[in-house]
Amino acid sequence: MTLDVAAIEVPERDFAQMVDALDELPTRQFELIALLSEAHHVYRQRSASAVARMRGWTLLAIARQPLPDAAMVYILEEFETGRSPYSVACAARALRSAPSPTPTMAIFLLHAAANIRGTDDYVDLVRYGGVADDDGDATAFSELMVTLRWLGGAVAGVADIVEASLKSNDHLLSHEQIDSVTDCLAATRADRSEPSSCCGAPEAWSGLQRWVQRGSIDLSGVEFEDQDGLRVRYNEFFFGQPSFVVFFYTRCDNEGKCSLTVTKLARVQVLLDAAGMSGRVRTAAITYDPEYDLSPRLRGYAESRGVKMSANSRVMRAVTGAASLRAYFELGVNFIESLVNRHRIEAFLLDDRGAITASFVRLQWSELRVVAEILKLAERCEISHDGNEKTDATATTPVDSVGPRSIRSESRRMLAPVLYVAMALLPKCPICGAAYVSVSGIMALPQLPSVYWLVPALTVLSVVNLISLWWLAQTSRDWSGFVFALVGATITIGWGIALDCPPAAAIGGVVTLAGSVLGVWRGSTGAGRRRARRYLSFAAETLRTLSRRSAR
Repeated sequence: MTLDVAAIEVPERDFAQMVDALDELPTRQFELIALLSEAHHVYRQRSASAVARMRGWTLLAIARQPLPDAAMVYILEEFETGRSPYSVACAARALRSAPSPTPTMAIFLLHAAANIRGTDDYVDLVRYGGVADDDGDATAFSELMVTLRWLGGAVAGVADIVEASLKSNDHLLSHEQIDSVTDCLAATRADRSEPSSCCGAPEAWSGLQRWVQRGSIDLSGVEFEDQDGLRVRYNEFFFGQPSFVVFFYTRCDNEGKCSLTVTKLARVQVLLDAAGMSGRVRTAAITYDPEYDLSPRLRGYAESRGVKMSANSRVMRAVTGAASLRAYFELGVNFIESLVNRHRIEAFLLDDRGAITASFVRLQWSELRVVAEILKLAERCEISHDGNEKTDATATTPVDSVGPRSIRSESRRMLAPVLYVAMALLPKCPICGAAYVSVSGIMALPQLPSVYWLVPALTVLSVVNLISLWWLAQTSRDWSGFVFALVGATITIGWGIALDCPPAAAIGGVVTLAGSVLGVWRGSTGAGRRRARRYLSFAAETLRTLSRRSAR
């Protein structure tokens, strides 16, 4: 029997045989992976439990061969947000076919153990459906522990982190489950085998995807109703400013998906306000379930999770054009009647023309990472706007116009040198704050005892500072400041410190400072100044957030 993945309906009783038939054809493994998509037509009008059974069996079939990279994100997603013992157990067994265990996998396994702690049950991974007798020898939790042991030496690097997490309130496991995890970690610490890959998680595991629009979908017919009952069309709300959009629905019973997504949207709003982006970036939460999620329900759901609502920040339902909206965003959602039966985590960045530039899907996203991407997107949009405004102003504004506005402009011009010098001495982005070296510090280094060990560190910091100036030069297309700073750093480190020549260090420091001032002078357009203030505010809020988390 073969599986026709283009079929509109596949009876569930035949599904296992069809998937097994695909599994016998290695060249068609990509079709098995396609079956893991929530939006696949095979899941239409299925119950949520049926979808869990079908996707779990598909994972087991894929894992009968070495696990392909394309399937990994689906397994990690099941660990992070899965609540079905059967599907979580299938994901745990499938992971053991991965060719390269990494420590990051252990963190996801611990999340899975916490997620199914209250619904753990016996499972049968040999027969389709997973129903097992009460005296079965496998549960979802035990499958997770077997997989944790399979990671072997790869867990050693994060064993302390996992144990610390067990002792916190983040993962409420039973005493027996905690003992099981602790014993498992002890066994993996004793495993001296080396993991076959580095401990860092691949970029794909962040859920971030860069978008390049292919073709076009007409969204002019998409009309929303927001939390106040006001109507707005897609082109009216999402044009003119960059936007951050998440999808959810209020009947979602998985607290790790919709509820957490909307809560994290509220945190993004706080970070954007701290970064000085209030009024410059729009945010929206759009429901999958427009027939049920009416305006009062949307408002109550968002308010209870801390979302601030305004003309630029709305919670909405599509009253027309919902199909076009799903097609444009390629939403990972499916339905039984009008009720969602399965969906993924989805968040999108839109430019000032409403086009998708990036998305965060399946795995929960970091608020700091999202805000950093928003800042970069807003910067690109503002630079484009500044260029257009400058051209228009040149054509229409009289040169000899005099009045309060021109006086303010003249005052800003007179104060500009002070601003430029201040900006040269302050961090130009969050990374540069720790890297910038003042001229006095540079010239004093040769006088310190045992200074030579500082040369490598100073070199790295100077390189980061040069990267910052190069970044500004990309905007202004003026490389003079970068060149001066490069010459100054070379004189200071290569001649002044390495060759122990204090006068050269002083000269190099002055040249470096001059290059920094000149680079900021040339690169600080209106958008540049806003960008600098924004990054400084964002850096400060980031440090405060991290300090609060450390205190907890």
